[in-house]
Amino acid sequence: MLAFFLCACAPNEEQPSQKSAPPSPPAPPNLLEMTRGAAVVSRTGEATLAASAVRAIDTNNLTVWVNPPANLKQSLVFSLPSRSRIEQVGLVTSTKRETAVRSAKFELSDDGEHFTDAGTYAINESPNPQLFRIAPQTARYVRLTTLAGNAEYEQLATAYAVGSAIEPQHDPSIDGMWSINEQPAKFTQNGSHVDGRVEGNLDFFLEGGSDGHFFRFAWIRGRDQEYGLAAISVTPDGNHLSGMVWHEEALQATQFWADDWLGEKKEARIVAGPRSVMQTYLERFGFFPLYGLRFDDAGHLDEQQSAKTLDAIKPYLHAGKCRFVAHELNRNPAITQTEMDTLRAALQKRGVDLTGIDFVAMGNREPRRPTFDDLTRAMYGSVEIQIRR
Repeated sequence: MLAFFLCACAPNEEQPSQKSAPPSPPAPPNLLEMTRGAAVVSRTGEATLAASAVRAIDTNNLTVWVNPPANLKQSLVFSLPSRSRIEQVGLVTSTKRETAVRSAKFELSDDGEHFTDAGTYAINESPNPQLFRIAPQTARYVRLTTLAGNAEYEQLATAYAVGSAIEPQHDPSIDGMWSINEQPAKFTQNGSHVDGRVEGNLDFFLEGGSDGHFFRFAWIRGRDQEYGLAAISVTPDGNHLSGMVWHEEALQATQFWADDWLGEKKEARIVAGPRSVMQTYLERFGFFPLYGLRFDDAGHLDEQQSAKTLDAIKPYLHAGKCRFVAHELNRNPAITQTEMDTLRAALQKRGVDLTGIDFVAMGNREPRRPTFDDLTRAMYGSVEIQIRR
């Protein structure tokens, strides 16, 4: 410190220019996240559906996949959002020795059938990601096999495939018939807007849309007494889906309970017709998340993709009785404002009288719910319509 002070105070000595170090580039992302479009293709098993492979891609290290009892060697296959260059693989396991994965094998594939070994690694109990650098490979699929544990059960919190996309992600489609948790289901997609119905034991009506990576829904069931949100990702071939379903009000479960959905394309017989989840939300709660509106990364509305949702909200637009609020968490305020400006312009093009209708770029202020991971931030970070009842 003294040498620095004397040097800085010398009157006639020219100081060398100080060049600041260039900023470090951001770490490559984990591509195995639902919010990016990753999905479960297959798995050999789990202890229960409440601890399925979906938990490994839900961006939350506190939720876990658990193996079937005393059967530690299990394989989970995930699809990446698009063809990607993978540089690291890894996972997060339990902090407790008795439930930690002890070793795991990773394999990569371009077609989902022929896999190339990406290494077998010893794993320690830790709350932190354990990442392993590999010779870069291109892949569309990742297979993770747990090989050993320390007791009857092992826990996998998050699977990692770190790298970058080398092809753009195709707009996902959920349109058609499905079997979800062995129950019949149907989704009808119009641009980004999606209406859904799951029958059988699940008995859900859903309404929402795609952000270009994955699908977000609001849902009702049980004569509208139960409601909540759902996130679904679909494999690039359109044959498999993975979902997390949150119960914001449940009759036989705790509030905010989450269920796992795993589905495959399959012909199904659907009896009930669609029901307006938006209308139910607005009548009961006075708001509805407009997941069917598609915005780009800069906040500009894609009017073509959003047309069905724009038409659906027109009957509720009355002067002084409604407003639009952008809850876009952890985003640049300028982007949130752009969302409001382009939404206003799109409605004006449709001849909507916007007198007395407010457009509020709320951003991070007054979130509807506390959020704790990227998936819940994506669910509660949306543009919503609010009405005064």
